[in-house]
Amino acid sequence: MRYASITLFLMALLGAQAYGQNQCTRCTPDRSQIALPRGFNPDTLRLPPGVDTTLVVHFTFPDSVRRGQFVLYPNYAIWVDSMRLDSNRVRDRNGNNFAYDSSNPEAGPIHFDQDHRTKPYEPNNPNTARFVVYRNPSPQEWGSGGSAGNTPPYGCARLCIRTVNQEGSDTLRVRVRFFIPQGALGTDGNNKDTTSVYTPDVLGNRTYGDTVFRYVVKITRNLQTHAGYVGSYSVQLRLSPNPAWGETELRFILMSPTRVSLRAFTIDGREVYLHESLYAAGEHRHSLRLPKGIYTILLETEYGRVAERLVMLE
Repeated sequence: MRYASITLFLMALLGAQAYGQNQCTRCTPDRSQIALPRGFNPDTLRLPPGVDTTLVVHFTFPDSVRRGQFVLYPNYAIWVDSMRLDSNRVRDRNGNNFAYDSSNPEAGPIHFDQDHRTKPYEPNNPNTARFVVYRNPSPQEWGSGGSAGNTPPYGCARLCIRTVNQEGSDTLRVRVRFFIPQGALGTDGNNKDTTSVYTPDVLGNRTYGDTVFRYVVKITRNLQTHAGYVGSYSVQLRLSPNPAWGETELRFILMSPTRVSLRAFTIDGREVYLHESLYAAGEHRHSLRLPKGIYTILLETEYGRVAERLVMLE
């Protein structure tokens, strides 16, 4: 009972100190994380019910589309105010409906890798809408491995959310505009201007249009875990031995490549150990030596975090 009280106190302290700052920040697109040739990573968002969490979703747009006789290499623009869930099984951290906060994005549950822009969306129409715009890179801009038709636009969004207590499936619907400026028609080159999200028709073919992307969300207790580990499907941690005599081994499993932060906190909230590095997907081991005491070990990645109590006997 004494250990339970100490653990609850420490986790509350860590919630204020370690988690309360810089958690709902802008993500950074990572080409090694994207789904090819298009789609989401993770392909389906699986989360346990009744949790408050932060995670990053990477997305990739099709590199080319066909309009009439032309193959286009378009830019893309997300209508940020269009994002809605069918059944509201995910909320923001205050319990409100999941939606982009266009008036104050930093306070909302959705943080793209860039600011939104306000733009007209039709010719001869003064009305505007808010977009997050992704430019189609050329093979030269893509760099290593880039080739014509194989350099899709990509980005990411950090979600700071709370799941409902009931299990079930949901669908996130996102309206997306594809568009290509004149002068870039039929080319996969540089200088695809993103000033306007529409262009005049070319030879009777409209060179912009909208589609709806659908992203499946599942709230379930049936997540993949491994015996002896704690955490979620994306991040799992095990300490062995625990209690330990001077040294223990941290074993952790990652479902995706990511940067990992390993920290140790004393019962009064002092950080006494920090290790940060990039890790591939799979199981990893890390040795840890600490003085006698009771600690909370925190493993944190962009996909999630998990904490475990450690007792050092000597």
